[in-house]
Amino acid sequence: MGAGKSTLGNTLLGEELLATGTVREQDGKGRHITVRRELLPLPGGGGLIDTPGLRGISLPDAADGLEQVFAEIEELAAYCRFGDCSHDTEPGCAVQAAIEAGELPERRLRSYHKLQRENAWAASRTDARLREEHVNRQKAITSHLRATYRFRDQQP
Repeated sequence: MGAGKSTLGNTLLGEELLATGTVREQDGKGRHITVRRELLPLPGGGGLIDTPGLRGISLPDAADGLEQVFAEIEELAAYCRFGDCSHDTEPGCAVQAAIEAGELPERRLRSYHKLQRENAWAASRTDARLREEHVNRQKAITSHLRATYRFRDQQP
């Protein structure tokens, strides 16, 4: 809310069609202005939706899109030593080698990982098996942490 979405929309539209407000001086935040839904055609094609109360949009099963947008990472990954390489600390990682050689920006890999996590989370919301795997993984982490704390507390 009040993050400048309508201002961004006006920039994309090329004219001031969406209502915007001023930023509060005390904290530098905007105020919620949008009061009704609008669908406006964009000059270059496509459409813009301005909706009150909309905080974000996620695309379910965006794996194919990730492969296309991050094609260079997918191509490099084919040369990694391990097929299940996470491109973090594994030896023989072609993606990390490209980052070290200056051929791939590290920020690009971070964006790729972030979108992979978001896609996995979105998929787990609609797939019961994935949701259960996620819950079980969280339970295992919690159990391990509790055991670690118990062990730490027993030390003299």
